[in-house]
Amino acid sequence: MKERHKQQKDENFPVAFRLFPKRYRKMVNCYYDFARQADDIADAPDLLPKEKSAQLDMLENVLYGEKNFPTAYAAAAKLREMFLAYGFDFSLATDLLTAFRQDAQGFKYQTWAQLVNYCQYSAAPVGRFLLALYNESPSTYQPASVLCTVLQIVNHLQDAGYDAKILKRVYFPEKILHKYKVSENRLSIMEIERFAVHDGPGIRTVVFLQGCPLHCPWCSNPESQKRKPHLLHIKNKCIGCGRCEAICTRGNISIQDHFPVFNRQACVACKACERICPQNAIKFVGESITSSEIMEILLRDRDYYLNSGGGVTFSGGEAFTQFEGLMDLLIQCKNEKLHTSVETCGQVNLDKIKQALPLIDLFLFDIKHTDKDLLQKETGANLDTILTNLRYISSKSANKVTIRVPVIPGFNFNENTLREIFMLAKENRIKCVHLLPYHTLGKDKYEQLGLTYPYPCEQMLAKEELFPFKEMGEKMGLEIRIGG
Repeated sequence: MKERHKQQKDENFPVAFRLFPKRYRKMVNCYYDFARQADDIADAPDLLPKEKSAQLDMLENVLYGEKNFPTAYAAAAKLREMFLAYGFDFSLATDLLTAFRQDAQGFKYQTWAQLVNYCQYSAAPVGRFLLALYNESPSTYQPASVLCTVLQIVNHLQDAGYDAKILKRVYFPEKILHKYKVSENRLSIMEIERFAVHDGPGIRTVVFLQGCPLHCPWCSNPESQKRKPHLLHIKNKCIGCGRCEAICTRGNISIQDHFPVFNRQACVACKACERICPQNAIKFVGESITSSEIMEILLRDRDYYLNSGGGVTFSGGEAFTQFEGLMDLLIQCKNEKLHTSVETCGQVNLDKIKQALPLIDLFLFDIKHTDKDLLQKETGANLDTILTNLRYISSKSANKVTIRVPVIPGFNFNENTLREIFMLAKENRIKCVHLLPYHTLGKDKYEQLGLTYPYPCEQMLAKEELFPFKEMGEKMGLEIRIGG
């Protein structure tokens, strides 16, 4: 069992407890311990929905008389004894479990009626229990349920920020949220690639998210570095017709030497120029999309994932730069029982790694160099942060990690550096390392973005040039793959 997410000191219960007559305190405490444990299970950040459901099921089984149970579930056994002694209906406890199962699965409420129904399970049983304890008439149950429902909704209001950010849980009807223009997570993406056979096992859908804390000069996706739409001009398609200049109401496009020149800094991404271009020589990369819209796309290929052992990969950029949206998607993927993979440079706050770890089946973890100063100079990365995250993940589950090494001439394309990376893998019990040969396939993007390709090397690496390093890694007991 996990540590308690909330302690009694965080609750009103210790104060209210003193208001009960001493003869009732033992029974109230027994009921509270059971409810607190169930709530902690439902809120546990390190448990998958199915694991939460299994633990809640065990609580219910023990409540109904299961004899062989871990000592961690003793609260349910004590509550059973108390209920039997006083003749209380077990629904006073099992109704709570119904509500916590909804919490564990991330249930979303469309209407007030659905939310009120939830409160009938999450709050009303507490009122009924106390009334039964005081031997009050069942006629008091209905007004007590109304009061408990109101108090529960007030509690949701109090904890709304925490619930949304940490638990990824919203208790307010979606119709109300839409009315007041409170929207779900939106993510900035470059592309969603379906039927990919890389970046993880089987057939996959890869979601490319924008935003990256690094500035690798060899980056093949410069449009991924900043979270905004980027205007690309494909010059060899352009016929210089001038339609883009004519339609830009802000005057951000001018024709010079038969080709358009763009004021990208002033561009508001209205995309009128993209729509009017007869040659498709102008396109925008980067759009804001809701997590629900992304999930709709991901679920189209569920059968392919299941039949091939595939799933969903979140790449970038750096996926963790959009942490809240990423967590939302990971939770939804797990609820749908999809295999999840995340490609990361490791330049991430450790707390975010800890929260996401239970929801990620495979980390594709970039290690670019073991020289701290050189790595900082060339990419802006902090090696200490990267290694802290790598060691934490591998200490919890080394089989969740594949190390990826972009092999770059003039940077890490040498035996000593690659040997050190291989040793790092072995030290952390990581078996699989991918060597990704340097290429310049993204060079055209820089021109299309009006940028100069910053890395001086023009010669791409052939796979054959990495064969000696593959052999070296395999002799060290690693599984080495050339390419992703």
